[in-house]
Amino acid sequence: MDGNFMEMTATEIQEVDGGIAWALVGLEIFCGACFGMGVYNGYKGNS
Repeated sequence: MDGNFMEMTATEIQEVDGGIAWALVGLEIFCGACFGMGVYNGYKGNS
Protein backbone atom coordinates (compact mmCIF):
# COMPACT_ATOMS: atom_id res chain seq x y z
CA MET A 1 0.00 0.00 0.00
CA ASP A 2 2.79 2.44 0.88
CA GLY A 3 4.56 2.18 -2.49
CA ASN A 4 1.40 2.68 -4.53
CA PHE A 5 0.13 5.43 -2.24
CA MET A 6 3.39 7.39 -2.32
CA GLU A 7 3.62 7.00 -6.09
CA MET A 8 0.03 8.17 -6.52
CA THR A 9 0.48 11.16 -4.20
CA ALA A 10 3.62 12.26 -6.02
CA THR A 11 1.81 12.36 -9.37
CA GLU A 12 -1.30 13.90 -7.84
CA ILE A 13 0.72 16.70 -6.23
CA GLN A 14 2.45 17.42 -9.55
CA GLU A 15 -0.88 17.58 -11.38
CA VAL A 16 -3.09 19.20 -8.76
CA ASP A 17 -0.28 21.28 -7.25
CA GLY A 18 -0.83 20.39 -3.60
CA GLY A 19 -4.57 19.77 -3.85
CA ILE A 20 -4.19 16.27 -2.37
CA ALA A 21 -2.29 17.71 0.59
CA TRP A 22 -5.26 19.94 1.45
CA ALA A 23 -7.58 16.96 0.97
CA LEU A 24 -5.54 14.95 3.49
CA VAL A 25 -5.58 17.87 5.96
CA GLY A 26 -9.36 18.15 5.60
CA LEU A 27 -9.72 14.39 6.07
CA GLU A 28 -7.64 14.49 9.25
CA ILE A 29 -9.72 17.36 10.66
CA PHE A 30 -12.93 15.53 9.72
CA CYS A 31 -11.77 12.28 11.37
CA GLY A 32 -10.62 14.17 14.46
CA ALA A 33 -13.99 15.91 14.75
CA CYS A 34 -15.90 12.62 14.33
CA PHE A 35 -13.67 10.91 16.91
CA GLY A 36 -14.08 13.81 19.34
CA MET A 37 -17.87 13.76 18.98
CA GLY A 38 -17.92 9.98 19.54
CA VAL A 39 -15.81 10.30 22.71
CA TYR A 40 -17.93 13.21 23.95
CA ASN A 41 -21.22 11.40 23.31
CA GLY A 42 -19.89 8.21 24.92
CA TYR A 43 -18.71 10.14 27.99
CA LYS A 44 -21.99 12.04 28.26
CA GLY A 45 -23.99 8.82 27.90
CA ASN A 46 -21.99 6.94 30.56
CA SER A 47 -22.03 9.70 33.18
